[in-house]
Parts: sequence; structure tokens; C-alpha cells
Amino acid sequence: MDIKYLRELIETFEKSDLDKLSLELETGKISLEKNINIESKTKSNENEENGQWITSPLVGVLYNTKGNNILVKEGQKVSKGDVLCIIESMKIMNEVISPKDGIVKKINVKNNTSVEAEQKLILIG
Repeated sequence: MDIKYLRELIETFEKSDLDKLSLELETGKISLEKNINIESKTKSNENEENGQWITSPLVGVLYNTKGNNILVKEGQKVSKGDVLCIIESMKIMNEVISPKDGIVKKINVKNNTSVEAEQKLILIG
């Protein structure tokens, strides 16, 4: 397979609206997937003690670690745009992003557990 063709394919895929692409060619298979930033899809509720619940935007498995690093802990200060956790769904890792600056008041779900859509995950105050 020509490396120039492969680079052009990757660049075109990155600019496209596709989340996943699989091609089967005579010379082999190519599979590409994007990590989806789901900040805009993350729903939140301003109900509990002047805090904001970050809820799961989809069904999947929640991870509070990236490699050996814990992403957030209770009492930790977070900034808008920080990754709070990762939800794996259909083998795609989806980052849940903090919508605001604040302190993590409560983490409602343990690492490596299943979550439902709309389930309360993290309270930010």
C-alpha cells in the first residue's frame, strides 16, 4: 500500500463527519476510529447544594483512569475543558469534559463499572 495514499486517507477521514471507517482492499484491511469529544452532549443538573451533576451521555463502562493516572478525585479542583472520566461504548473511548471550573464534590460511580445514559456521575461545585 502506498504511504502517500494512506496519509491522504487519514487526513480526509480526520476532516470528515465520520466517526469510524473500515476499508477492505486487496492488500489488506484499514480501520480508523475517532475519539469523540462529548462535551456538548453531556447533560448536567444544577440541583444538589449549588453543585452541578455531570450525567452520562450514553450507556457504557466508566473509567476514572487514563493509563496509571487517576483523572479526578473528590476534593480536586477542575477547570472547564478538563477530562473528568472516560466512557467506553462500542469499543470507542468517549471523554466526558468538565463544563465549568469548580471542585469535585462527589464521584457517584466507581472505576470500571457500567453506567446508563443520564446516570449521575460527578458533582462539581
